[in-house]
Amino acid sequence: ISALSTYLSAGYSMENAFSEVYRERCSAGDRGDRMLRELAVIIKGISLNKNIEELLRDFASRSSNEDIKSFAFIFAITKRNGGDMREVIARTVSIIRDKAAVTEDIRTATRGVRYEQMVMTAIPFFMIFYINVSSGSFLEPLYKGVIGRGVMTAALIMIGASFLLSEKLVRIDV
Repeated sequence: ISALSTYLSAGYSMENAFSEVYRERCSAGDRGDRMLRELAVIIKGISLNKNIEELLRDFASRSSNEDIKSFAFIFAITKRNGGDMREVIARTVSIIRDKAAVTEDIRTATRGVRYEQMVMTAIPFFMIFYINVSSGSFLEPLYKGVIGRGVMTAALIMIGASFLLSEKLVRIDV
């Protein structure tokens, strides 16, 4: 969308801007890229005199990306109502960049907490392994008797529950 915005600002028509974006992506060596294949479908549709709005709507329906769906919707409304397409696309690019920056900030902020969560989940297992290796007879009552097995089972359930709870707390859907 950013490249499309650049070509529209340079005075290209919408159809030519899509073609230039395709050529630019091809020259960058992204031949196997999914976006390049989608651009090829759009350009093929343009050459067959299909409506760009319809082509973008089809692309959005094939995509699971909310930004693409929003762009196709905004594009259709702007085209239908005669809005300033360059301004709308430039603003859309700005919004998508801001969203990507916020998403990356959230990932960066939670990365340390996720690492801490993994360490805290693994520590009890390492402690039991270490105690078992260094002095195995110390843990013998926990594995032989009914009460010991019950305590260890309860501890395992609590570790699993704390892991699931921490996963739920750390997971932030953007």
